[in-house]
Amino acid sequence: VGCSSGAELYSVAMLLAEAGRLHDATLVGVDCRPDAVSAARAGVFPDAAMTGIVPSRRQAYFDAVSGGWRVAYALRRHTTWVLHDVLQATPAGPWDLVLCRNVCIYLQSRSADALLRALVQDLRPGGALVLGKAEQPPRGLGLHERARGVYQV
Repeated sequence: VGCSSGAELYSVAMLLAEAGRLHDATLVGVDCRPDAVSAARAGVFPDAAMTGIVPSRRQAYFDAVSGGWRVAYALRRHTTWVLHDVLQATPAGPWDLVLCRNVCIYLQSRSADALLRALVQDLRPGGALVLGKAEQPPRGLGLHERARGVYQV
């Protein structure tokens, strides 16, 4: 939720590929901004964004393009990018993992609470919700904090 450039979802795709689980994963990035969805779908990152990527991962998961790096098709083909306003309705689950980092900080508390309640309803039992450092889910959702910002149903 709030996919922005797509970096987080592509990172999850890399981890799933390394665990041998990418083939049976459904990875969906959602944003209400057309430019963000277009950028995420393209999967192109400038050289400066690649400084934290170890060379072996860059070689395995990226192709050099003019001015930067593009996520390899082997990962991009497992992702879907959707233009959608999650305040109207959340993408239908059930989901094992929902990343909603640094989205709620831009919302009024009532809207943020409603969004998080809807996302938790769409999680599978045992599923996880990941929020930004400054975000906390409302009480009464049956979530257990497993690490800072990581909540499990």
